[in-house]
Amino acid sequence: MMKWWFLFSLWLVTGCLPQPDSEVTKAQPELVVQGRAMPGLATLSGNIGVYIEQDRMPEAITREDGSFAFSLDGERLEALRLQYGLQDPRLHLYFVSESGFAESAVLDVLNIQSRGVMDLGDVVLQPDTTVNGRVVASGAPVADARVRLGRQEVFTAVDGTFSATVPAQLSTPLLVEKRGFVQTKGTWLPGGQARDVELYNDLTPAGSIEALPVPRILGNEPISLSYSANGAARWIRFAGSPEALTEAYNPEAPWQDLRQPLQIMGAEEIYYQFADRDRKILGPVQSYTLTVAQE
Repeated sequence: MMKWWFLFSLWLVTGCLPQPDSEVTKAQPELVVQGRAMPGLATLSGNIGVYIEQDRMPEAITREDGSFAFSLDGERLEALRLQYGLQDPRLHLYFVSESGFAESAVLDVLNIQSRGVMDLGDVVLQPDTTVNGRVVASGAPVADARVRLGRQEVFTAVDGTFSATVPAQLSTPLLVEKRGFVQTKGTWLPGGQARDVELYNDLTPAGSIEALPVPRILGNEPISLSYSANGAARWIRFAGSPEALTEAYNPEAPWQDLRQPLQIMGAEEIYYQFADRDRKILGPVQSYTLTVAQE
């Protein structure tokens, strides 16, 4: 009798214990992000913080060799999606040096729909540089507009101007907001010249593009573009003539995703058009003339 009671008790206790396989699977993070952050200055020492978007606390601090790793479970991924109101799954990662040297990097690579291990490899930081701009609406300066360049947030002066620091040779996310205007999102391209950012109080026109001055001989090299557009804009398409953009679909002028870097082949005059996430056209066909760099 004692033997059977002992076996029954052992079975009962064992059955109440968590099963190893199921618990390990449940405990595993849904997304692991890893890589190595490399300072751009040989004399740089100190830790590097890895941040998601505007979060104030870093997800990770690099080790002595620059390596980092952090995990995001399903609850955290859903919280990020709700926090940033994403219609798409991509988030920015920011790498910020905590030493006395101003260096940073920004990557648009964190896909919160991914699962498993995401290895970013080596992320090279760059010296930060100061950039200047002006927020305007119909040509008039806009004061006290909130400008977010990367993780930096500043407000425009009475004349609409602002200054911020960004990685010297990397495109940086741009967001501009002001009560009474449509939220403007875009990309700040590398370069030292001051730029105007347009705010709109309706959905037309949807936005504008610009490029750094390009050399007189372009060859077959693509040209990088920056843009500012209202929050409804999600797609853009380019053509060499306005007629090519009046059709529903033109293989010579395919839609490009505004979440990806914008590049076009060289042309003196560019025609373009914005659309929303459902590719419903926003505003009229617009044109842009490339500026030729001084020789």
